[in-house]
Amino acid sequence: MTVFESLRAWLLTCPLLEGQRLNANYLGAEPLEFALFEVPMAEQVAYYLDGTSIRQKAVAIAALQDYSPDLLEQLAASGFWSELEEWIEEQNDLGELPDLGERRTADSVKVSASHYVLYTSAQTARYQIQLLLTYEQESKEQE
Repeated sequence: MTVFESLRAWLLTCPLLEGQRLNANYLGAEPLEFALFEVPMAEQVAYYLDGTSIRQKAVAIAALQDYSPDLLEQLAASGFWSELEEWIEEQNDLGELPDLGERRTADSVKVSASHYVLYTSAQTARYQIQLLLTYEQESKEQE
């Protein structure tokens, strides 16, 4: 399983996403739909003599949601994203982090950009947050 797949599986354990589909790098045109996108960045942060490295993976969780001038609907959407951010922070604090498989150990998952509206139309809006996973990867030679 890739790091991206591990993050996706971990996010699906969130009660707020229960019963929802979380697409990979694809967001459809009909609300309500969620997707996890890979965000480009240099992944290797540090490299040690024994071959171990510290790495990062950036992702964005996005959703296409209904959008209207109704204030209660707007507040409900914002509240959902705030609760999702709180869940992520709580899991990080508890050490309940993604299982990255052999040779990889998650150190933290943090919200690197809180929720915001990326774009809107008359009936829909794309909301998203960005996350940063920091993890340690052992050298293949250490096996």
